[in-house]
Amino acid sequence: MSEHPKNDPFQTGPFRVPSVILPVFQRFQLERWAAQAYPFAVCGMLYGQVGEGSIAVVQARRAIAVSSGGNSTPGALDIDSASHDAAEVEARSLGLQVVGTWRSRPDDAAVPTPDDRASASAGWSHVLVAIDGHAQREVRSWRFEDGRFVEEELAS
Repeated sequence: MSEHPKNDPFQTGPFRVPSVILPVFQRFQLERWAAQAYPFAVCGMLYGQVGEGSIAVVQARRAIAVSSGGNSTPGALDIDSASHDAAEVEARSLGLQVVGTWRSRPDDAAVPTPDDRASASAGWSHVLVAIDGHAQREVRSWRFEDGRFVEEELAS
């Protein structure tokens, strides 16, 4: 198994990255929020616990989103800094930590965009929920490491 992926904008495995455990209820919640917001994008934070070789998502929260104006992707969102700070405080109060973000992808694929690169936090999982007008969904998770996105295994 290769530990050093090529220098591409994003890659799928088989690299040594943690798997993300996203329970069925949390996945359903993300899909529901994406469907409710459609055709607009929505985003939020993921709370959980980091174990050896895996990240367990315990709770998902919606966040206040601000347009990442001037970016190349129409409807691109960033998480409001006050929402980000509040998430850190709330996660700690629950005995958890912020382990990542999630974003919906209306009428698009669940792959990172150049705008995601600009706002990605290294070491966090970035879950993307693709949705279209027929409510077809794809959920994928990505980790930003060494200037590139690497797909994480998503388990329930």
